[in-house]
Amino acid sequence: MSQGIKQFYANGAMMNSPSGSEQVIQVGTTGGTDARYNPIYEFYEYYWTGQILEQSDINLSGLVRKIAFYQQNTSATEYTINDLTIKMGHIGSNIFPVSAVKEDFTQIIGVSNLVTVFDGTFVRTAGVGWKEITLDTEFSYNNTDNLIIKFEYKNGAYKSPSSQNAEWSYDSRNNASALEYSASSYPVTLGARQNYVPTTKLTIFG
Repeated sequence: MSQGIKQFYANGAMMNSPSGSEQVIQVGTTGGTDARYNPIYEFYEYYWTGQILEQSDINLSGLVRKIAFYQQNTSATEYTINDLTIKMGHIGSNIFPVSAVKEDFTQIIGVSNLVTVFDGTFVRTAGVGWKEITLDTEFSYNNTDNLIIKFEYKNGAYKSPSSQNAEWSYDSRNNASALEYSASSYPVTLGARQNYVPTTKLTIFG
């Protein structure tokens, strides 16, 4: 973006960001003996994942500038993830409402204001810890609805061996995540709900 001016979406319109201060909100806990492959599933060439963070998890309106997830396994080596798209929107429900989840999140009941906030390359570093992505476009979170997040990967490459893939810390939560993956092409088929939500940090300016 030109001249260093950050921009965000409010009700579908792009605007310049106002003055304010940043706060970091953590959803979920780190650690544990198990992990999951949402939001980023590195062993498949194509995938999409989704997560719903509840309003009560966040409890702050403002511009979401950064998102981070906690990489839990020590065996994960550095990996460059090309052709990664992240979308954010609002949703009235705190779960994916049906077991067969549509790839087009705009067709999910209760989703609104879904926009692309990142489109490009993310270098996931090795080792345990928070892996942060600075968004290209800030998302205006209303602190009334829940926040829905979608990751899309279309590069056609995967990381091998699987022991070097990232595994992400999570909290158990009924039907709060969804995913679908494929080795041959980007899956526009229905995905499946999952009973967890990735441990997440949001940097919010407001």
